[in-house]
Amino acid sequence: MNQNYAYYPGCSALKSATELDLAARQVMTALGMSWKALDQAACCGSRECGGLRVEDELFALANNARTLAMAEASGAKTLVNVCSTCQLELAGDNKRLQENSDLMNQVNDTLTSIGRHYNGSVKVKNFLYVLLEDIGFDKLAEAVKRPLAGLRIAPFYGCHLLRPSEVHGSREDPYKPRSLGNLIEVLGAEEVQYNGASRCCGFHAILISEKPSLQMSGAHLLEAKEEGADLIVTPCPLCHSVLDTYQPSIEGELRIKINLPVLHLPQLLGIAMGMDPETLGVERHMVDPLEVLKTILSN
Repeated sequence: MNQNYAYYPGCSALKSATELDLAARQVMTALGMSWKALDQAACCGSRECGGLRVEDELFALANNARTLAMAEASGAKTLVNVCSTCQLELAGDNKRLQENSDLMNQVNDTLTSIGRHYNGSVKVKNFLYVLLEDIGFDKLAEAVKRPLAGLRIAPFYGCHLLRPSEVHGSREDPYKPRSLGNLIEVLGAEEVQYNGASRCCGFHAILISEKPSLQMSGAHLLEAKEEGADLIVTPCPLCHSVLDTYQPSIEGELRIKINLPVLHLPQLLGIAMGMDPETLGVERHMVDPLEVLKTILSN
């Protein structure tokens, strides 16, 4: 693979979801990707991570421009991230800067004080789309050493990876996406289709209005379970946090046992590639996926 990548883990994968960062680094290396981690990059500044943009719009732009400038300085063509909210914030700011030279100049004036400059040459892609668009189905299929045959997997995209379209473009239908489903099938499993796959997980309101958030995310889990899902896979650690970490609270709110494991996308791919689940951090999940995976792992 000739393309160079700058890997932006974001704050969730370095703090609350370290297993995601662990799995992503292993999988990128195993796939032969040429990448360099932006370990000194700051949080993307989303409203969910402290509301930097609400306090100071220019500083928020400069903050993300610093990250983009770091990626550019590393020689990377693409900044790859593993969080849907990071994708939304970074891609949105990148688009604004690339389309507005006055704004780019204003931000670069701010970056000068820390010895940085951004020329606007970097693309921002979530790991899911790097897999499908850059690596491709053929190479992914070749990388599968442990096919996930017999598993019924429900994709959960969430909303920030798909909407708004003016940021993400027309890559796929924002309400009827197919990318995760296609990847699930490449890995040998069966996709479970359900209405909640592209809806909000509730993370963005859970700290201020917990009950409706738990009810909403619980409805998605129950729908996937009722459609026969063995587990859920998501490309976003914030969605994972609600669907997995909060699942006991969801069960308490709905007064029903759900017990539906939720894996990060790089973990699912790593398992299909033959990696040891322990090295992928699956033991960190609230809902243990190993029981569901035992038949696959025994092969």
